[in-house]
Amino acid sequence: MTIDDTGAPLPIEARTVEGMLFNPADERWQLRDAAGSLSITWIRFDRWLMPGLKRSIQHVLLWYVENRSLSLAQNIHNYLIAFLTAIQPSAAPKLASFNKAHVQNYRSRLQPGQQWILGVLSGFFVRWSRQGHPGVDAETIEFLKEVKFRGNRKGEAVSTSDPQKGPFTEIEAATIAAATGDALATGRLSLRQYCLSVLMAALGSRSVQFAALKCCDLEPPDLGRTDAAPTWILKMPRAKQRLQAARTQFKPRPLVPELAELLQSHIEDVQAAYASAHDTETDLSELPIFPNWKHSGAPSLQYHSTGTELGSELKAALSTIDARSERTGEAIAITARRFRYTVGTRAAEEGLGEYVIAELLDHTDVQQVAVYVMATQKIVDRIEKAVAMQLAPLAQAFAGVLISSESEAVRGDDPKSRIRDRDTMACVGNCGRHSFCSASAPIACYTCRRFQAWVDAPHDQILDGLLRERDRVLEVTGDLRIASVNDRTILAVAQVVHMCHAKRQGASDAR
Repeated sequence: MTIDDTGAPLPIEARTVEGMLFNPADERWQLRDAAGSLSITWIRFDRWLMPGLKRSIQHVLLWYVENRSLSLAQNIHNYLIAFLTAIQPSAAPKLASFNKAHVQNYRSRLQPGQQWILGVLSGFFVRWSRQGHPGVDAETIEFLKEVKFRGNRKGEAVSTSDPQKGPFTEIEAATIAAATGDALATGRLSLRQYCLSVLMAALGSRSVQFAALKCCDLEPPDLGRTDAAPTWILKMPRAKQRLQAARTQFKPRPLVPELAELLQSHIEDVQAAYASAHDTETDLSELPIFPNWKHSGAPSLQYHSTGTELGSELKAALSTIDARSERTGEAIAITARRFRYTVGTRAAEEGLGEYVIAELLDHTDVQQVAVYVMATQKIVDRIEKAVAMQLAPLAQAFAGVLISSESEAVRGDDPKSRIRDRDTMACVGNCGRHSFCSASAPIACYTCRRFQAWVDAPHDQILDGLLRERDRVLEVTGDLRIASVNDRTILAVAQVVHMCHAKRQGASDAR
């Protein structure tokens, strides 16, 4: 169906799914909600399209903005730009309609792994036809309905345990946890960034769910209840529920007190920051937990960050921490999605069924969770000393420093700072901490940045003891997950042994 005029006029007022008012007749759409943002400059389409065809596209994308989500509308817009760039040379006459040949032309240009993009556009064109807007003929629609487009390969990063995109190993997860805690203590991570990263690691929720959180969603323990232990609850907004706004349904998630109290402290900081900058009376409990003060947004999500913004913030913040993978020897690529994959994989390793995993990850069905059950990671049955020595330089699990003698220690003049092997009572180093430490020495010391290990201490014996204990626990319990709890510490001690050998060898060569 060809069109020559400008098409049906656009309304002068519309609302997004989240209730944000805007004028669809504007040449620029600039919108945002918890799921993401939408930015379209319509004049860009003038190089390819006649006014009527452009107007039909505006009408159909408006439907997605009003009934689906801004992020989906943005993706469709981006795919449309790629589609037009491919089928319409710059010197060609402007298009007045789309036909089957255009679709076939674009399909031939896509790689097998990109066919799903045309599948998304197919849904857009079918919606276009259903709404009755001119510009796409019946033959094109019939062709799109008949063609089977190869979908986007889902779950590949999980099924292959991709070291860059897939779930974290147990050692990587422990490394990230230790590194984020250290970064918070030294001021390299803000309390906001720390809470966001730990919540993502613990809950595996999507970034858009964290973006939709409000201060009122953290509920303190009901101290009046006697039938259960006091528990902090975070009411997590559900996501990906079709035709529903971001805060329509909630899923209560219990939090450990230590994390909940840190999150409560962060919430108080958010509320104090808002109160100091605004004179108007506002219900501070309705403020977002992770705000973006630069954007007001929809009325129901005022000052909320988008899921995309939080994902980018997390990735940028955690790229600065010192966390290396024992698989690659490089800095761990940390993303919100990898935290989510890890939660799903660990749940499967614990023997939880598909329906339980679907509930945990907030899926409406079990179609997407089978990959976790199929791809449970194998924990090494036995770690030999040679293997530990080989992996240690890659993992970089040792967080302290190596010193030649006690005289170089921060608290070398304080006998109480000495760290001893509990079995032999031999000294292995000093603690640089000037306050009480409740960690179990010397095992916890090797992954602590305040530990100062002595070059001539019996670290080999510590390593041998840890390896024997791992084998003993495995034999008694038959549970690899329990037996492997100290695997990262084993690599840290092995790294110290490796460093000591290298230092002594260097001293010997110098003589």
